[in-house]
Parts: sequence; C-alpha cells; structure tokens
Amino acid sequence: MQKPAEILVIDDDDINNLLCKLILNATVPEVEVNTFSIPEKGLEYIEQTCIALNHEKPRLLLLDINMPSMTGWEVLTALSAFDQLKDKWIIYMLSSSLDQKDKNQATSNPLVAGFISKPLTKDKLDLIFLP
Repeated sequence: MQKPAEILVIDDDDINNLLCKLILNATVPEVEVNTFSIPEKGLEYIEQTCIALNHEKPRLLLLDINMPSMTGWEVLTALSAFDQLKDKWIIYMLSSSLDQKDKNQATSNPLVAGFISKPLTKDKLDLIFLP
C-alpha cells in the first residue's frame, strides 16, 4: 500500500499505543498518527473523517481485538455501516491473541486487510507498506 494520509491506532492499552506511535513516527514520520484507548472515541473520529474528509490517499487503522468496553469485532461491525469506509480506510487487526480463531476471523473479514501480532515492529510495517 502507498503511505497513508493518516494512521489510527485503537487499543485499550496506553503503553501499546505509545509504543505504536513511536514506531510509526520513526517509520513514517510524514504521516500523522492518532491513538485512541476508548474504541467508541475512535469510531466517532472515523465517522467524522469519513463524512467530512475526502482524501485520495487511504488511511490505516490498526485495531486491537480484545478490549473491555468494545471488542475489535464489535468495532468492525459498527464500521461496516459506513459506506465510504472501504475507499478510505485499510484495517489491520493488531493483537497479542495467539488464538488461531482470531487470526482466521480477521483474515476472512472483508473489511480487514490482515492480522499483525503484537508488538508492532518496523519490519511488520515494512510488509504493509511494500508496493
């Protein structure tokens, strides 16, 4: 994928969000990175950007699976209501889950481009950004 217009991380773990932001800023310093530890706030932000913004470049969403207030799967269900989502967001599940069922569910979801095991690394990002 080409470098995104923006990268969004939704994960309830503030330490993981900080690490992701550091790695993302070091790997793609020209791209704005926003993190949300509350999934509902991330959804609200996505809804606003889907409606208000019209960028040629897609945005990248790194979404955790296991969160207390709303799981990544529930976030995906909510996101499926946005018609413009497919054209504007590329979604990767970013999880520490070792459950093969989670990996299979992520890769079979039409909204999800792939599954990334935590921790996020430059090498894993390079695989996303390869043409």
